[in-house]
Amino acid sequence: MHKIKQQILILKESPNIFARICFKIVLKIYLFGKFCVNQRYRSEKISNFLYPKSIHQISTFTQNHRYPILFKLCENLISNCETTRILSFGCSTGEEVNSLREIFSKPIIYGTDINKYCIQKARKKFNHSKNIFIHSLSITFDKLTDLDVIFCMAVFQHPVNRHDLSLKESKYPFAKFNEEISRLDQKLKKGGLFIIDHADFNFMETSVSKHYKPLEVKENRIIRNRPAFNRENIKVSSQTNFYRIFKKID
Repeated sequence: MHKIKQQILILKESPNIFARICFKIVLKIYLFGKFCVNQRYRSEKISNFLYPKSIHQISTFTQNHRYPILFKLCENLISNCETTRILSFGCSTGEEVNSLREIFSKPIIYGTDINKYCIQKARKKFNHSKNIFIHSLSITFDKLTDLDVIFCMAVFQHPVNRHDLSLKESKYPFAKFNEEISRLDQKLKKGGLFIIDHADFNFMETSVSKHYKPLEVKENRIIRNRPAFNRENIKVSSQTNFYRIFKKID
């Protein structure tokens, strides 16, 4: 199978125009077949079609325990009391909520995603009296407020930004990022924590950053080998060195 894929990819770069046309035909057939048989892939394409202005992360890939160090760090910062309300924004099929639940047994944990298939899967897989999964464009989520913690993990990014090293301008606009951050800010109470990681932009450049302070705790700020973009969507570095945990001060 690997050799077949290699042969097909050779057609893509072939100087022969007929070979390149053949590649495009094969690719379209493959993607159509994948759309028909792969429900998860189909849900990604449908969500992208239905909500082009609201969708952030195209992929729904997720897994349990993706951020053990960061979650462990948060365990020492979050008061584990009955009233704590945590949001996992862009929860996909719920593995992040499940990972948080293993650390925080008492809080209500909301998981939200724009992909309806993902929300349905999450409800089935991680049914818990204090796990609440809701669509990110629903009235329920729109009215959700007084959160103590918001997690935005690997949501505000575009895969092309990471994979195309020659790219100079972000495929994911800062304005869209800033708008969603502002929307989430309205849901977080004073003194709450805003946690964002694996993003194409720096939270400190958003319009609401003046209401926050980054926490000076060990491992809050780390260097990643992924490009960073500024407010003008221009690539400014091949590495990110962003704070990840912020406290709302007013």
